[in-house]
Amino acid sequence: MISTRTMKVLGVFTVAVVSLIYLLMPADAEAKEATKKNALVTDKVFFDITIGDEKTGRIVIGLFGQTVPKTAKNFIGLATGEVSKESCLFYIRHQSLL
Repeated sequence: MISTRTMKVLGVFTVAVVSLIYLLMPADAEAKEATKKNALVTDKVFFDITIGDEKTGRIVIGLFGQTVPKTAKNFIGLATGEVSKESCLFYIRHQSLL
C-alpha cells in the first residue's frame, strides 16, 4: 500500500508536470510566436525529490512571468504553499487517485 506522504509527493509532482506543460503550450499561433520572441524566464521554482530518506534530485521549473503572469503567480503560490484566494487551483485527494 502506498503511504500518504508518497501520494502527496506524487500529487505535487503530477501538478508540477501538468502545470509545466500548460505553461509551455500557448493558446493560439499569435501567442506561440510571441512566446518564441519574448520567452524570458522571470522566476524559477524547484521541487526536491526524495525517495524514503534519500535525496534523489531537484526539478527546476522556469516560469514565463511576462508571457503568462497570472499563471506564473499561481504556480509560484502552489510551489511555495502560499496559494492566494484569487487563484483557481484544484486540490487532489489521494483517495480519488485509485
